[in-house]
Amino acid sequence: MWERTYKQLKAQNKSFEFVGVGLLDSEQNSRGFVARHALTFPNLYDANGDIARAYGFTSQPYTAWIDAAGNVVRQGRGPTTEAEFRQLIEQHIR
Repeated sequence: MWERTYKQLKAQNKSFEFVGVGLLDSEQNSRGFVARHALTFPNLYDANGDIARAYGFTSQPYTAWIDAAGNVVRQGRGPTTEAEFRQLIEQHIR
């Protein structure tokens, strides 16, 4: 869902970015997940939990909508359907 949506929106020249953050797992497993699923959007590994603390990640999956100034403007915990995900994206991108 993430990769498909990312590619579709990039093809439409929408102004946004996805960033995946691996945590609560080993770096090897996180990078393996990215490779297995051929994810092309940026992915980071949060070895020390710094990113999670900065943005208040307390569970996975966690989705944060961060504006250009670095402020969390919306957050969500748990999985969403593809329709819900796309609706939220469309509300926040240009």
